[in-house]
Amino acid sequence: LEASRDLGKCRDRIRKLKEKRAEENPHAKNVNRLIMRELRERLSLTVAEAVENKLRDEEAALRFWEEGFGTKGVRSLMIDSVLPFLNKRVQDYNTQLTDAQFIITFDTETTLKSGKSKEAFTINVEDKDGAEDYQGLSMGQRAKVDVCVGLALQDLAQLRSSSAINFAFFDEPFERLDPVAKDRVIELLTGTLQRDTMFVVTHDEALKAHFSERLTLVKRKGKATIE
Repeated sequence: LEASRDLGKCRDRIRKLKEKRAEENPHAKNVNRLIMRELRERLSLTVAEAVENKLRDEEAALRFWEEGFGTKGVRSLMIDSVLPFLNKRVQDYNTQLTDAQFIITFDTETTLKSGKSKEAFTINVEDKDGAEDYQGLSMGQRAKVDVCVGLALQDLAQLRSSSAINFAFFDEPFERLDPVAKDRVIELLTGTLQRDTMFVVTHDEALKAHFSERLTLVKRKGKATIE
C-alpha cells in the first residue's frame, strides 16, 4: 500500500512537470524577436560587407585606369618615346637660329622647390652666357627659344601624323627678334622647312619682300577687311 502511494506521488509529480513544461514561456516572444533582429542585423552586415568589397574592387579598377592614362601611365610612356626626337630637332633649330646659344631640352620631370621630382612635361631652357631658366631671358631671347620649340613641335606633329602635313602656320614669329635673328628665321621658313604652303602673320612691313604671295588685313572701325 505504501509503495502504491509513493508511485502515485511520482506520477503526479511527473504530470505536473509535464504540464509546467507545456506552459507557454512568457519570455518566448521577446526571445524570438531578439533572435530575428540579430538574424536581420547579421544579414544586413553581410550585404553591407559584400557591397563594400564590390565598391573597393571598382575603386581599384578606376585607379588603375586613372594612373594608366595619367601622367605616369600611357601618356608618360608616349612622351618619353618622342623625347629623343624633340631634343634633337630643337637643338638643330637652336644651332641654326642662335649658334647654339641656349641649352633647350624637353623632359617629363620637373624639380620642385622642396628638391623632390614630379612627373610633368617641361621645357628646360638655359642661356650659356647668363640666365638659368626661361623666365630669366630677355624678350628677344624668349622669342628665339619660342621659334625653336615651335618648329620642333611642328616636326613632331608631322612625324606622328598618318598623312603628310604640307602646310605650316606662324603667328608673329619675328616679333621682338633682332635683325640677324629675323634673317635666320626667314632662311629657315623659306629654305630649310619642307612645306608646300606656309602662312606667316606679321606686322613688320619690311618682311613683305621675302614672301611671293601676300594678303594685307586692314582693320577699320572695328571691321577687318583683306586688301
